[in-house]
Amino acid sequence: MRVFSRGLTLTFALFLLPLAAEAQSAKEQLVGAWSGSIVLDAKKLSEQLAAEGTSPEKIEAAVNQAAERVRKVELELEYKADGTYAATFRHDQRARTEQGQWEVIGQKEQKVTVRSTSPRGEAERTETFTLELLDGDHIRLTQPDLEKANIKHFDFTRKKTESKAAQESAAGGESET
Repeated sequence: MRVFSRGLTLTFALFLLPLAAEAQSAKEQLVGAWSGSIVLDAKKLSEQLAAEGTSPEKIEAAVNQAAERVRKVELELEYKADGTYAATFRHDQRARTEQGQWEVIGQKEQKVTVRSTSPRGEAERTETFTLELLDGDHIRLTQPDLEKANIKHFDFTRKKTESKAAQESAAGGESET
């Protein structure tokens, strides 16, 4: 019985250890400052308007107007190693910043599930979404609710810090000589 118990413990440890390492590495990859953009689902918006009986000319105008509107939105996101975040949305000279807590709650290959919690007056708002690690400097945020707003996803690019940019510049300079 003792051997079986140790074997079972070892099996669970071997199974769970890689999962913890993946979640930790995902968190490390997400920590930093990101700037983002909204990717409109123009096809879905067109189909929705057509189903409502909108003329093709008005559909084209509405899709172009929506595309222009989302191009003007600026998104900034900062994930900190201490589990806090700040997200800022700017549009038409107005800005809104939301702060809260975040944690990686799962990972499957390059898709990371994140849960964020932020205060909303007297209550808290908790959201769960998926971040796809496209590479070290690019992530894509998807969430089922985005479809309702005819949004495919949000794309984010890591902001370069001055010290990181200087290191890359120095490294690039050394590799050329």
